Amino acid sequence: MQLVFAMINVMRKKYLVISPNGYGNIGDDICAYAGKEAIRQADPNAEVRITSPPMDEKLVDWADYVILSGGGIIYDRAEKNLENYLQYIDVAVEKGKKAAVLGVGVQGIVTEHGKQRYRESLEKCEFVSVRTKKDKEMLDEIDFKNAQATFDIAFMTPYYVGDITPQHNWLQKRTVKRLRNTLEASTRPKIGICMINLKMLKRDNYEGVFSKFDEVMAEFIAEAGEHFDVFMIQHAKEDGQQMRQIAKQNKIPFVPYRDINDLPLTYDVYSELDLMIGVRLHSIALGIMTETPTIAIGSLHAKQKRLIDYALPSLKKQFYDFTDVERLEKDLKTILKTKKIAQKPASNADMKKIDALKFKNVELIKKMIS
Repeated sequence: MQLVFAMINVMRKKYLVISPNGYGNIGDDICAYAGKEAIRQADPNAEVRITSPPMDEKLVDWADYVILSGGGIIYDRAEKNLENYLQYIDVAVEKGKKAAVLGVGVQGIVTEHGKQRYRESLEKCEFVSVRTKKDKEMLDEIDFKNAQATFDIAFMTPYYVGDITPQHNWLQKRTVKRLRNTLEASTRPKIGICMINLKMLKRDNYEGVFSKFDEVMAEFIAEAGEHFDVFMIQHAKEDGQQMRQIAKQNKIPFVPYRDINDLPLTYDVYSELDLMIGVRLHSIALGIMTETPTIAIGSLHAKQKRLIDYALPSLKKQFYDFTDVERLEKDLKTILKTKKIAQKPASNADMKKIDALKFKNVELIKKMIS
């Protein structure tokens, strides 16, 4: 019997998943684990390890397949980011392994060096799949024509979130228990809000529409507590201080995110919401996944808008560009005035389309390993 188990283990394919996970950003974390889930669905006997840069050549030696999974990792504004991920592809192929890119986002390739490096490395891959058609077009522009528009790999999250057994210390357990008790005791409609630290992100460009957006949201949060139970839901480490302060000022619950151990709680909170207002891409994504009515906010040419344009026509009226903050303000005031949430979840037609697109990633993995 031991010999049989040993033979099975030898036959199991080994996969190394790379993403910027483990740095306190829920979007990057769920993309990594969603990549693992896609592999599991393509190969139920798979042995999968998850890592993040910097390069660990021993892990590449261990693997049969090396896969970059999710997140907006394709950009060259920083040389370090360029090499953080492309070297995994290069080293893997040099060692006779197969490499692939799974459901990632493209955030801009602007230098000639970056264009050349991405072309050279991506051409070595068995396949390259990206979030949307716009992401594919951005790779087309650097003369890499083989990318396929599938869908954000993060949308595999509902299939694995129940398998995560959190490892929390006593203080974290107390926080989780308190938040779960708050959810259970809630009898009013629940609104989740995920902000982004625009002052830090936009810096010199903060004044104007971004400052106005923060003012509109501050006013809404201050008044919403009279009629709704409001939850501030953290998605990134850098937003934590600002969101904690907002929660404290308004005496509303703050849902922290430190690492993947916090995902089950965050997902359960989303599942109980009657409305999600999100700026970060994966706050919008989690709202959609949990079939929660979602207000999506972002810039006209940013990833939030790409997601809606690509596969979610039913949510177009619920997307607000920062330059359209007056319309957002008007609609939020309507919610306060009527004490009702008129926004809807993504339509059944949109959800079916998303399912078909995201499972293309699983089919690509099956094809690679066949």
